[in-house]
Amino acid sequence: MITVLNPACVFKPIKTVGFFGVFLLLIGCTPSTTEKILSKAKEAHGGSSYQKLKQIDYEKTSWRLSEQGDTLSTQVENHSIDFEKGTSGIFWIKDSVHWQALKKQQRTTLLKDGVAVIDTILLAKISRKLDAAQFVFWQPFRLLESNPQLSYQGTQTLFNGWEVHHLALRYPGQTDRWSFFFDAKTYLLKATGVFFKNRYSLIINDKQESKTGLWLHEKRTSYFTDSMFVPNRKGSLYAYKIEAIH
Repeated sequence: MITVLNPACVFKPIKTVGFFGVFLLLIGCTPSTTEKILSKAKEAHGGSSYQKLKQIDYEKTSWRLSEQGDTLSTQVENHSIDFEKGTSGIFWIKDSVHWQALKKQQRTTLLKDGVAVIDTILLAKISRKLDAAQFVFWQPFRLLESNPQLSYQGTQTLFNGWEVHHLALRYPGQTDRWSFFFDAKTYLLKATGVFFKNRYSLIINDKQESKTGLWLHEKRTSYFTDSMFVPNRKGSLYAYKIEAIH
């Protein structure tokens, strides 16, 4: 069941702390503002075209920045997702070591310079990395997976002047808190806010690709922010390049 905020419904309040206020437990109602916005967002991002995908390969480059804006490190990853086989994989090189990770359903395998890794702690970490990559890349299509608690926070203006619809999200049993900001006119996903490891961040979609018709990420900037998602400084830059799609 999805928890949503809708004045026409009957709710049981669940108190939370901080920026995200109070979530309300849905008991029964007609389609909510949250669901309407998500429906429009999915249509803006290509609608049913997402369900027709068989496979996609893309390259992701990340630049980690210092407080002064200098590049501290650069990481290139090659991602491949096969929807028919139900697999997701990442290949990357770090400190001259070649890594290759593959996940199918709940099983994760990891190769280090071609040798299978059996460290269960590292495998669990890589499994979360693969899940996180898909979660970030495939919004808004996967926003409702894993029974999240959602609340509509209304429209607001981000620090850069963009007017957006704000949806706040939490997953049961997790301390992470997410905010998704959709353009007030086009309903494209324009930014994502997150509270993770006691730190707030806001990731802006500077540019979205049009090759796939899904308006996926192309260029993004991550900021360290206060609890209202007002930036303190840039933290990272991201670039995505679609290499193949079927």
